Amino acid sequence: MLIMMQTVKRMLMRHSVVATGVAIVLAGAVGADAQPFARTEYEAFPGWAINIYRSGETQAFLRCSAEERYGEQSALTIARSQAGYVVGFTSSRWTFEDGARHPATLRVDAGDPVTTSMRGRLLPSGPMGFTDFQPGDSVLTELSAGRRLAVRAVDVTLEYDLEGVERAMASVERCVAEHAP
Repeated sequence: MLIMMQTVKRMLMRHSVVATGVAIVLAGAVGADAQPFARTEYEAFPGWAINIYRSGETQAFLRCSAEERYGEQSALTIARSQAGYVVGFTSSRWTFEDGARHPATLRVDAGDPVTTSMRGRLLPSGPMGFTDFQPGDSVLTELSAGRRLAVRAVDVTLEYDLEGVERAMASVERCVAEHAP
C-alpha cells in the first residue's frame, strides 16, 4: 500500500487526478482478479508511462504496461504478461454492464477493421474496455506501426493518436524480458 501511495503521489505531480485514478484502477482490472499490487516505473517518455506490476503480497511479476492519456476521460493501455497482451480503452462516453462482453471493432489507420470482443469494467475512474491478443497477432503489428487507432464499441467510436506507440510497445517487451520469470 505504501508503494502504491508513493506512486500516486509521484503520478499526481505529473498528471491530473483523473489520469492517476485510471492508471491505478487499471492495474487491478487487467488481471482476471483484482489483487493488491505494487507498481514501479520502468520508463517514461513524452505521452507514455511504462510500468512494472508485481503482486503486492508475493512480489511475483504480473505484467508490464504502457499507458497514454488522451485528456482527462480517455486512455489507451497496452499491457503484456507471460500469457499475452491486453489492450485497454477508457472512455467516459461508454455505457455497459460491469463484466459484460461487448462486440468491438478496431481499425488501425486505413486498414481493415478487426472485430473482437471487449470485456467492460465500471471502475471508479470511469468505464473501461479490455480486449486480449496473443503475441504475434497481426493487430499488434499494425498497432505498433500505426499512426491512428479507431475503436468502436457500445455505439461509441474513440480515436487514439498512436505517436510513440512503437517505442512504448518495444519498452513493454524489454520490461517483460527483464522482469518476467
